[in-house]
Amino acid sequence: MKYKYAIKNNETGEIRIAEGCCEYEEHNTVWFLTDGNYGCDCNRELEWHRAIDEDDNWENTKCGKTEFSIPYLILEDGTRINVDGD
Repeated sequence: MKYKYAIKNNETGEIRIAEGCCEYEEHNTVWFLTDGNYGCDCNRELEWHRAIDEDDNWENTKCGKTEFSIPYLILEDGTRINVDGD
C-alpha cells in the first residue's frame, strides 16, 4: 500500500506532504522515517523541498534531529499513523 507523510519545518511550523518512496510495511516504514535514512535532518530537508518541487540543494543540508520532524504518515485508505509524535 502506498503512503504519504507530513514533514514539518520545526522552525516555521509549516507542514508539507511528501510521497513515500516505497510500499508501506508496518515496522519497516516507521523505522525508515525515524531511525533509518529519513531520521536525519539532512534527508528530511531534501524531502521538504522536493515535496513542492523546490530545488533541494543537497550540498547545504546538515545532519541532526532538530530541524525537521515527521508528525504522521497517511495510508491510501486514509489511515493516519503517528511517527515522531508531534
